[in-house]
Amino acid sequence: MKETVKASEVAKDASSEMPFFVRSSKFRHVYGSPVRDDQYYKNINITKNAHDATFCAVNPKFLAVVTEAAGGGAFLVLPLSQTGRIDINHPRVTGHRGPVLDIKWNPFNDNEIASCSDDGTVKIWHIPDAGLEENLDEWLVALHGHQRRVGFLEWHPTAENLLLSAGFDHQCILWNVERAEPVSIVTCHRDNIQGMTWSKDGALFATTCKDKLLRVVDPRSARVAVCCKGHQGPKSSKVLFLGDNQHLLTTGFSRTSERQFAVWDVRDVSKPLKMEGIDSSSGVLFPFYDCDTHVLFIAGKGDGNIRYYEMVEDRPYFHYLSEYKSSSPQRGLGECLLVSLPRPAGMMPKRGTDVTKCEIVRFFKLHASDGICEPISMIVPRKSEIFQEDIYPDTAGATPSLTADEWLSGQNRDPILISMKDGAITLLPSITTYRAMLDEKAPDIIPNKTPELDALIEQLQQPGAFEQPTLDVPKSSYRSPWTAPEAPKLPPTPPERGDSSARLAFVQRLQQEASSNGRKEERTLSAAFVTRTSSTPVTLKKTQSIKLEHDSISGETLDDTPRDADDDPEQQEDWYNGGYRAHYVGLR
Repeated sequence: MKETVKASEVAKDASSEMPFFVRSSKFRHVYGSPVRDDQYYKNINITKNAHDATFCAVNPKFLAVVTEAAGGGAFLVLPLSQTGRIDINHPRVTGHRGPVLDIKWNPFNDNEIASCSDDGTVKIWHIPDAGLEENLDEWLVALHGHQRRVGFLEWHPTAENLLLSAGFDHQCILWNVERAEPVSIVTCHRDNIQGMTWSKDGALFATTCKDKLLRVVDPRSARVAVCCKGHQGPKSSKVLFLGDNQHLLTTGFSRTSERQFAVWDVRDVSKPLKMEGIDSSSGVLFPFYDCDTHVLFIAGKGDGNIRYYEMVEDRPYFHYLSEYKSSSPQRGLGECLLVSLPRPAGMMPKRGTDVTKCEIVRFFKLHASDGICEPISMIVPRKSEIFQEDIYPDTAGATPSLTADEWLSGQNRDPILISMKDGAITLLPSITTYRAMLDEKAPDIIPNKTPELDALIEQLQQPGAFEQPTLDVPKSSYRSPWTAPEAPKLPPTPPERGDSSARLAFVQRLQQEASSNGRKEERTLSAAFVTRTSSTPVTLKKTQSIKLEHDSISGETLDDTPRDADDDPEQQEDWYNGGYRAHYVGLR
C-alpha cells in the first residue's frame, strides 16, 4: 500500500514538472457550416470531364460552373442570389467549340470572366449585371496562340488586363487582353503543366509539371529562376505561393501513391522545409490559402472532407486545426475566400463575404451525381456580431496596382489594400522596379548550389530552350463594349501589280509607323500578308531590313479583282487592288 502511494506521488510530481501547453490561436476552433437546403443551387448539369480543375469560379456577383454540352463547351453563370432549382434551359456561355476546361473571374472586373477550352483558345466574356437572358456566344476577345488544348488560367494579381494561360502544348503564354496579343511565351516545360500560381506582387509565377519538376519562372524574360524536383508520384500536383515570394506549398503524391503536401523555401529548394503525408486516397489535392488569416485549406477531388491548417513562419511551419467532414464527395470546389492575392481556383475577395457571421471562407462544393452546388461557410466562432478587426485585417481590393504597360516596363507593386469595415483604401504600396528587385533580392530567387540542381538548370537554360516561337497572326475578335484598334495609315494608292520595289516600300512604311507607336522592335508581329491563292501567311518581323520571303507576294499569282473590307468585318484587314490583304497586329 505504501509503494502504491509513493508511485502516485511520483506521477503527480512528474505531471507538475511537465505541464501540457495548448498553443494559442484565433483559428483553432474554425468550423464548417453548410447552408440550408433552400440555399443550394440545384439541377445543374455539372461537367464530367476528367481534367484536374475546379470547374467552378465565384466573385461577389456571380457563380460560374462548367457544364456538360453537346457539340462544344459551355458554362453556367448565375447571380449569387439565384438559389434553388435552376431551369434546365437557363442561358449559358456557349462560344467554345470544345469542352471548357477552366474558368476564372477577372479580379478587377466582376463582370468579366475568362475561359479556356479543348479547342485551343482562350476567350474573355462580359456578363451583364442582371445575368444572362439568352445564350451568350459573342466574346469580347478571342486569344489564339496555343497549338493544343488550354488547361489552366490565372489572372495577374496586381496588373490590369494580363492573363496567364497554360496549354497541353507545354507552353505558358502571358497575354495582354486589352490588345489581344501575347507579351511573353514560356517554353521551358517538357511535359503537361499541372498547376500554376502567381506570387503576391506578380513578379514571378510557379508551375508544377508532369515531368515532376517544380519551377519558378520570371515571366518578363521567360526564364526559369528556380527549378527542383517536386512530388515524385505519377498523379497530378498543384502549387501556390504562401503570401510572399519566398515560400511555396505543393500538393501531390509520393512514389507509393500516398497523398502529401510540402512547404518549400524558394531560396533553398534542395529539399522541402517539411513534407507531410495525408492518406492513400486517389483524388487530386487542391490547396487554398488565405493570406490574411494564414489558414491553408486542402480539399481532395472525390473526397467529402476539407482539412485546414494554420501556417507559421518557423518550424514546424504548419499546425493542424480541424477537418470538415461530409458523406458526399465533391466533384469540384470553388471558394469565396477572404484572402489577399494571389487567388487560385475560384477565390473571391473579402468584399463578397459576411463579416457579421465571422465568415473567413465560403466554399462552393459541386455534387456531380446530384447536380447540386452547395455553399459551405468556414466560421470563426465569436459571440459578438460587431466587426472583428483581429480576423479581418486590411485586404486586397478590386483596384489594380499597375497597368499592363507599367508592369511590362519592369515595375512591381503589392496589391492596393482596403478596409473590410468600410471599404476605404488604407494602403497604396510603393512601386519597385524589376531591376531593383533583382539587385536587392537576388539571393531570394537563387537556390543553394548543388551539383544536381546546377546541372538541371544548365540543361533547362540551353539557348534553344527559351526561344519564343513566331506565332501566326492571332484571329482576335473585338466586340462591344470594346472597339477594334485603328489600322495604321496606308499609302493613298496601293502598289501596282508586279512592282516589287513599291511593295517593299509599302511594307517598310508599315514598319516605320509601327515603330513610331512606341513598340519595341523585337516584341511582336508587324503585319502578315495572305494571298487568295495561298492560305499560308507570310510573317514579317519588325527588323531593320525586311525581305519578301514568299513568292506569292510578288504579284504574279494574284488576280486583279478588287475587294471590299466589309467582306470580313470581324478581322482587322483591308483588301487592295493588287489582290492581297493585310492583317494588322499590335499596332495600337
